[in-house]
Amino acid sequence: MQSPRRVLWETGFLVFCLFLGVTLPALVRMRTGWEPVVLPMQLCVLFCGLLCGPAYGLSCGALCPVFSNMIFGAPSLSALPVSLCLCALYGFLAGLLVCLLRSGWGWINVYAALIGAILLGRGIEGLLHAFLLRPGAYSWWIWAQESFVIPLPGLIIQLAVLPVAVLALWKLHPVLGPYGEH
Repeated sequence: MQSPRRVLWETGFLVFCLFLGVTLPALVRMRTGWEPVVLPMQLCVLFCGLLCGPAYGLSCGALCPVFSNMIFGAPSLSALPVSLCLCALYGFLAGLLVCLLRSGWGWINVYAALIGAILLGRGIEGLLHAFLLRPGAYSWWIWAQESFVIPLPGLIIQLAVLPVAVLALWKLHPVLGPYGEH
């Protein structure tokens, strides 16, 4: 049973990550049009999953695309189900992996969970495209390009920013972290 204080903090961070996950993609889209390159919504969803755990990461990933569509019209209705599933998957995997990994060093746990969530999420995304969304028209080359080449700047941002932010918040506030109060 989680303490009410922890639930309150995690719910507050969920709302904060939802706000960022809806507004950052809109700002990036309006200013640069580089949303598929920078991955601002995934950044917020992974942050929520790493910080608050799998349930909150899943919730953030499922709600961000819906709210973004309702407020800004993006992702489009045709892309919404895929975006919703993938963002929810990223948030869930990040939260699950950070809770399962228990080395003595927090930074190893966060980096391993983040890299694992990115690789597993992109792998499952490739399978989804290959077998359900674009069967016969999807190849390894397209998967590698769409999953790693085009979003490389966003992946670098995620690997540089998220572990530092998560570890700083774990250190600043004793309620947060994957192992309960510490």
